[in-house]
Amino acid sequence: MSDERTLRLASVQLSSASVHAFIMYQQTLLQALDPACGASEPSTARRLAKAHARALEEAGLDALTQQRLSAAISEYVGRSVARRAIGQRVSEAEAAVQAARASGQVPPEREAGLLERARRVGTRLDEQTRFVARYGPEALAALAAREDELLTLHLELRRRSGDGLASAR
Repeated sequence: MSDERTLRLASVQLSSASVHAFIMYQQTLLQALDPACGASEPSTARRLAKAHARALEEAGLDALTQQRLSAAISEYVGRSVARRAIGQRVSEAEAAVQAARASGQVPPEREAGLLERARRVGTRLDEQTRFVARYGPEALAALAAREDELLTLHLELRRRSGDGLASAR
């Protein structure tokens, strides 16, 4: 328990305000890098540096706080992305099993096995005890309230990572 308390004391404080600032940072970063919005700098590294500086300034964050927020929020978002992907695949497998049963066929073994594994893994993905121990229940609530927005930004940054954005996440 003392290890968790030490981690919590050393961790960034996630609040509604800090999550909002991080979202502003990501939105501004994406806008600044969008060629359609006037991003005219030819060098990807130079463009990224300028976009990063502009996004930090507009969000009211310093670089260290942004990095610490990014690490904590990425932990939460990563689990959410995995949980949603598994949920989608489980829905597809359930539909295949139900269709097989409705037509009097034996459900596909692969799909039935997937459903069993997904139930075990899905339960672990829903478990947030360690996250709460490190960041607190307020942090979990602040992130859950903006989950859809955080996921959208995360996926867009990941999509653009071929443009040199991987290090900006």
